[in-house]
Amino acid sequence: MEGYQKLLANYIRVNIKFRETLTKEISNVAITNEISPITTFRFYPEEPKWKDEWNGLLTAEEMIEINQFNDEFAEVIGAERDTVFYGNTKKQCLVESANSNKRIPVYAHKFFTISPYSTVEEVDRYVEFLREHLVFFLKTKNAVPLK
Repeated sequence: MEGYQKLLANYIRVNIKFRETLTKEISNVAITNEISPITTFRFYPEEPKWKDEWNGLLTAEEMIEINQFNDEFAEVIGAERDTVFYGNTKKQCLVESANSNKRIPVYAHKFFTISPYSTVEEVDRYVEFLREHLVFFLKTKNAVPLK
């Protein structure tokens, strides 16, 4: 039991460090869940709008556009899943929109450390992988560069 407690504690430590580093290094990302062994996050073409999305302040069209952005980026990072693997989901949750009665699914990326060999020391590498691919992706879309 003590071994499992140590593994779970490591998962949490790595995820906390990942969350801190990700939001510090990438200006257009938002964490979309509470602290757990899995971190879900979402990118935005410009500035994070997660709080507005969560509170139903964005239109359905805005959220669909953000979903498309994340879906396309998932394809970019998925091409190199043998280097760093990030999961993704097209239905992390459903949120209200400002202009529709229909709830909109939220697309998100997932970081989960299921290996006891994942350490806080490797987090910079995980985030740098995302940052480098995001810079490339934004250039292909002629979007606003990262700050």
